[in-house]
Amino acid sequence: RVHGILIPVDHTPDSRKSFKYYVSHLYNQGDQVIVLHVPESVSLPALSLSEGATTPVHVWETKLVERLKKVKDLEQHFEYELQQLQLASHKVLVVHLEATSKEMIGKQIVVEAAKRDVDIIVMANRGLGRMKRMIFGSVTDYVMHEAYLPVLIIPPEKHERRLSERKNSIQSQ
Repeated sequence: RVHGILIPVDHTPDSRKSFKYYVSHLYNQGDQVIVLHVPESVSLPALSLSEGATTPVHVWETKLVERLKKVKDLEQHFEYELQQLQLASHKVLVVHLEATSKEMIGKQIVVEAAKRDVDIIVMANRGLGRMKRMIFGSVTDYVMHEAYLPVLIIPPEKHERRLSERKNSIQSQ
């Protein structure tokens, strides 16, 4: 059976870890893999106080060029990784929209999963604390609660260390 896999990614190491987890634990020849990136909107200053309260067009251009380069680099990285797997069907998809909040990014992930009829979403969790999650929101929380399909959440490195410490303390007892 061919499985449709959606792996949302960003520029964080945890995100790359979720892709590596898929490759080493779930990958099956014939899987249809979609690596999805929904860029967060760039925060741009409205006025430049150092230049007489003018619109800082050169600052905007610089930030947008930097963002486009980061997105292109990410796209090329995952395209290369997918080619190494020699998958029958794969795609690196960058959704170009201005996602102004974590909820909007999460919503777009859910929409793309439904649109592409995938079987599972494999994504990273950054391990934000409760307060940060409450204040800033969490893409992972949004997807987990709103997607009507299985979501595999890969914990961040710091949680793995804690789990390893717990296992060691239990084994030594």
